[in-house]
Amino acid sequence: MDVKEAIEKRRAYRAFASAEIADGTIKELATAAQLTASCFNNQPWKFVFVRSKGQLAKVHECLNKGNEWVRGASVIIAAFAKKETTA
Repeated sequence: MDVKEAIEKRRAYRAFASAEIADGTIKELATAAQLTASCFNNQPWKFVFVRSKGQLAKVHECLNKGNEWVRGASVIIAAFAKKETTA
């Protein structure tokens, strides 16, 4: 697939149906995030996977109005980095 085709086929989904996410899928996502390269290969980030209803409700309280669409997601992945390590 070339760049133009990839851009044309890209979709930003704004609606989610509730789905059960298997532990194995979460582990695969976490491993992929851990292995992803970064500048200077220092991976200056931390990921938090939120999927329990109680914890999702707490994350929902932090969402701004433009991100309310994420309320239907079964998992929210929050990415954190130290301000001094971002460009």
